[in-house]
Amino acid sequence: MGESGTFPFFKKAATEAAEKLEKIGTPRALHFLKEMQDYEALFDSWVTHPPQDESKSQTISEFLTRMRSVMEYLSNPKDDPSPT
Repeated sequence: MGESGTFPFFKKAATEAAEKLEKIGTPRALHFLKEMQDYEALFDSWVTHPPQDESKSQTISEFLTRMRSVMEYLSNPKDDPSPT
């Protein structure tokens, strides 16, 4: 997969997570929702303003870390502690 193919993949992941979080609507879900929306906008911006390799790698790493937290939360949204 070429570089141009990676941005849509990450944006799609953020969008799908955001849709699920919006339906839950708890304070923590809304906190994660805002983060996912921010990542969606960032990945959109990469289409017209590609990041430097180091910045791109760091952002993707941070995104994957947050996605792990989001997926863990989505697996049991009833356990809703304060946002982290």
